[in-house]
Amino acid sequence: MQIGILNLVDWYPGAMSQEDRYRQVIEEAVLAEQLGFDTYWIGEHHFSHYICPHPVPLLAAIAARTSRIRIGTGVALGVHHDPIRLAEDYAMLDVVSGGRVDLVLGRGLYLQGYRGFNQDYAESRARQEECARIVRGAWSESPFTYDGQFRHVPGVDLQPRPVQQPHPPLWIGGGRGLDSVLFAANEGFHLALPSVLGPAEAFAPLADAYREGLPASGRDPAAFHVSAGQHTYIGESDAAAEAEFEAHYMAYMRLVANEVRPEVYAGTELEGVAAGVRKSTHSDVYEKMVRTNAKCGSPDAVAERICRLYDAVKMDHYWSYFSLGGISTPKLFACMERFAAQVIPAVRAHAGA
Repeated sequence: MQIGILNLVDWYPGAMSQEDRYRQVIEEAVLAEQLGFDTYWIGEHHFSHYICPHPVPLLAAIAARTSRIRIGTGVALGVHHDPIRLAEDYAMLDVVSGGRVDLVLGRGLYLQGYRGFNQDYAESRARQEECARIVRGAWSESPFTYDGQFRHVPGVDLQPRPVQQPHPPLWIGGGRGLDSVLFAANEGFHLALPSVLGPAEAFAPLADAYREGLPASGRDPAAFHVSAGQHTYIGESDAAAEAEFEAHYMAYMRLVANEVRPEVYAGTELEGVAAGVRKSTHSDVYEKMVRTNAKCGSPDAVAERICRLYDAVKMDHYWSYFSLGGISTPKLFACMERFAAQVIPAVRAHAGA
């Protein structure tokens, strides 16, 4: 069981400057390594108050300050990039980090990027699948040739070559439905579930379908990984944690709601998802959300809930999203320290048993 941290670099103008937010991200990763976390993933967004349009510079800064923790994306929006350039960027990151990169590719839920880059979301699945195949091919074959729907590759020798061979771990981020899950199983990619979108136990059937699909495509399920995680806050008691987390969690949900405005999502396949997100900003839903869509409470309570999730999903990578809603650095670090000291040992013991 690997246990890591996800940070989507959400930014709140009144809480801290953008420079301070980037600095907080880097310091969180440095502390995560010191506390024994296994991975640190950063998400990519465009034209929004998530202020990481390309994870590579931040991850390179983290690589320079760390030596052991694996670094990666959660997710990189390959649909918005030339896949060969994406392969170059993350190959270079793999080299400068000493072979510590995991690349998780996803389509994303926010449509601002599609509008800003003049792309049709209806093409996003085909673009995602083609991007994943090209990145893997460019990393593992030289010269690499590909003739696809969106990109023709005329025999390139990608340099630098990744340290990890035959290539760094490649994940598909998805699981609102079966399409992405079955693509990952059929093609032999690891699976990162979007478990912040609901009670994580609801993703158990998708994890099962993924593991059933691997042998059907001639692959050993033991060689592939499933990731899940949720927003997390650890306090001294359940009541204290829920009270301390409310302002940050609801600020985050208001930020998300502002990113999924009705006029942008009307008539798209994500219209229903966006409407559900906007409803979650009402203060009367916090008590339910913080006990289903988040892991919040005392160390014992959070450990027990993650263990229940493990029993349902059998993930072998779990991430916590601690740094959201403008949380201060002292409060963030205290939460991480409680999690590392009391939650990680309990979860690992349960998974090992």
